[in-house]
Amino acid sequence: MAIKRLATLALFAMGALAQEAASAGVNEPIVADANEPNAGQSPPNPLLSQLKVAAEVTFPDSEVFGIKLVNGRPTTAHFAIHNGEEQPVTISMIGGSLWPLDVTELTAAGPVRNLSTTTYNTEIAPAGNLSLTYKFATELHPQDLRLLLAGIVKDQNGVQFQLEAFNGTVSVVEAPLSLFDPQTLFIYAFLIALFGGTCYFIYNTWIVQFFPQQKKASRRTAPASAPSQATTTGASGYDESWIDPRHLQRPEAKRVRSGQPKTRAK
Repeated sequence: MAIKRLATLALFAMGALAQEAASAGVNEPIVADANEPNAGQSPPNPLLSQLKVAAEVTFPDSEVFGIKLVNGRPTTAHFAIHNGEEQPVTISMIGGSLWPLDVTELTAAGPVRNLSTTTYNTEIAPAGNLSLTYKFATELHPQDLRLLLAGIVKDQNGVQFQLEAFNGTVSVVEAPLSLFDPQTLFIYAFLIALFGGTCYFIYNTWIVQFFPQQKKASRRTAPASAPSQATTTGASGYDESWIDPRHLQRPEAKRVRSGQPKTRAK
């Protein structure tokens, strides 16, 4: 009984929130039914059963082992909506919420997180189909939760109805680390620079004093002597090697004795 009562209240609450959002011109989070395992097994409700509108939700990025909501990355849900009415209907908005798996926690604490709502106001012709894309993101601790997705449908008279689209278990996981992620590369570069700076500081502060540097003696090279000429030239500027040495010898000056010459004694 408690589960059915909560489901009924959730249906009416969603319709009330949609009416308030339409009157105020803003989007409010939608709180959907969180107790029934299947959308088709919800308790009878006039807001839910008067329109012949069905919705099927698929997740293109889902894995074989279940739907995973990656923190920090948008999750894409594709809505395939069929209008079985003889009159056109309008899809006003789509939203959702995350609930705990335990029913007791569900009734006591309410939803874990209300997801954002997206306004469409798209009309579906009688017996027509419509495809819509709904995206949402999460930032939660890794855990298993129940995901509820629903929409608000209007008939020609403006009466709003709730359209339950998805009710299933999902897993919230952290984004996998990649070596080529720019944020990861920046962290690696920062850590390497910090480690190198710390090592350089330690070396210059404590280690370099134990290894004094020896002064290297500068080796001075003697200037290269000019190559000697093969032939010796005189001051006159011509080659004297072919001249007779006798002509080159200068006559010696005769020595003159100073004073009067000594006379011989008679």
